[in-house]
Amino acid sequence: MYQLKVRSAASLQANYFNASLHVWEPFIEPMVFDVGVTGSHVNIVSDYSLNVNIAKALTSQAQQTYKKWKSDFTNTPLKFKPKSLMQSALMGRAVSRT
Repeated sequence: MYQLKVRSAASLQANYFNASLHVWEPFIEPMVFDVGVTGSHVNIVSDYSLNVNIAKALTSQAQQTYKKWKSDFTNTPLKFKPKSLMQSALMGRAVSRT
């Protein structure tokens, strides 16, 4: 019997735009890690710490973005019936909300 074995190296980093200072700031600072998969086991190893910065500007921006997306979503009429969404997905058709 064959067993799946995969190894990979990856990096992770995320920034957000601080509108009051007009600069990009780190949300997740750069981190390099190795990922190994053997069968159903996943192993993630890194020599670096995962540094997450949560600042007042970030939480404010996240709240504004959430409110905007929620407003846009609730004010946009859907152009499909809930039943037709599943049918379209099963048939491989794209469903738009425009």
